[in-house]
Amino acid sequence: MITQDSLSLLLTKIRNGFKYRNHYIIHQNTKINKDVVQLLYLHGFLRGYRLLNNNLYIYPKFNDVNPVLRSIKRVSRPGFKKYITVAALKELQISQPNFIVVSTVNGIMSHDSAIQQNLGGEFLFIVS
Repeated sequence: MITQDSLSLLLTKIRNGFKYRNHYIIHQNTKINKDVVQLLYLHGFLRGYRLLNNNLYIYPKFNDVNPVLRSIKRVSRPGFKKYITVAALKELQISQPNFIVVSTVNGIMSHDSAIQQNLGGEFLFIVS
């Protein structure tokens, strides 16, 4: 049986949920999944989420007929880790006004929080 890392599976489910206009998405609850979903919710990409029977119920957000989240792309993968410094985060912030999610020693956070706390880390994914 081929196993896929939980974060990639979560991002694929979220991407497909927005693409096919699903009312909710169900995914396994893990610490990293919950942290990512909470971060996406706090930054306005999700309508809400809840934890029920060790599953995350994720509710996508739509503006009229258009999804709020247009694309979500995994950068760092299990076989190819990609790390980013604070200086590179600042450059990316200027050149691409996208939402970047980074895993730091203080947990999973947005690029804005990582820059404020002067932290680099693993470049998990990018949202636009």
